[in-house]
Amino acid sequence: LGTMIETALAASFAASSSSPAALINIVLPRHKEVLEAIAAGDCEAARIAVVELLGDAREGGAEFIARQQNQI
Repeated sequence: LGTMIETALAASFAASSSSPAALINIVLPRHKEVLEAIAAGDCEAARIAVVELLGDAREGGAEFIARQQNQI
């Protein structure tokens, strides 16, 4: 399991760093939403923010994989 998580994180970092604008405009604000909801003790807002964050990650990961496959 550790190897799988390590591989996923490495791919995530590679995808994030390939698009600094997306990192600044989408990824960091989504993480901030999660942090703020947790700090406020708002479990429902935190859950929603995490679901949105994971949805963005899934979409970004799929786009990154598609780009990588097109380069091969």
